[in-house]
Amino acid sequence: MNPAARGKSSNASTTQVSIAGLGQSGGQTILRQIRAQGTPPDMMKPVEDIVKTLEEGRRVESVPAGLASLFRPSIQPYLIS
Repeated sequence: MNPAARGKSSNASTTQVSIAGLGQSGGQTILRQIRAQGTPPDMMKPVEDIVKTLEEGRRVESVPAGLASLFRPSIQPYLIS
């Protein structure tokens, strides 16, 4: 039980903050997750092309409708960074 909950004061922190972030880029994480679903190689090509463009620091203006939720304009800056 937390010491403060028992009426005792404590200076110990009970919060943890990770400053390391992901071990992989967001784009690489998306690629890994989509591949793990068994997506056929020919359907992976557009995803790979988009991730490559974003990792080069460029936004993608035309995203196929089926990928719009993954690569919508509001998320692209995060994937670029």
